[in-house]
Amino acid sequence: MTVARVYCNGATRDAFEFVWEGFFNAVKTATGKDIKFKVFNDSGNIQCVILDMEAAQVQGLGTAIIQMKMNHPSTSKITEVDPDIIVQYLIKLCYVHWDRYKFCSLLFSFAVLIKIFHYFTQYRRDGDIGALRN
Repeated sequence: MTVARVYCNGATRDAFEFVWEGFFNAVKTATGKDIKFKVFNDSGNIQCVILDMEAAQVQGLGTAIIQMKMNHPSTSKITEVDPDIIVQYLIKLCYVHWDRYKFCSLLFSFAVLIKIFHYFTQYRRDGDIGALRN
């Protein structure tokens, strides 16, 4: 279920840390409760955050998790303090972006095959192909 969408004109770790902290604080202000991730807290009910895997977005989330002390190592048994590592415990890639990536990869692969085919079809005579071997 989508609970928020954010548009940010700065693609940096700091910009997205600001966005994530703002979101987490807005939820607390509106509900009176902290966001708790199941992986970090037994009483948490959020199991993952779905992202498009833009690097700054992921890095900002990891930094916000560390800065806001959202992990409880005594419960989670996760003692990691590197934001780029801890975030890996709860992020998932958006299916739409995954599907788009697969499609783009397929198009890229197809384009490469066409170029290879075109390259080799230019050398139709045995002598020309033999020249390629040297």
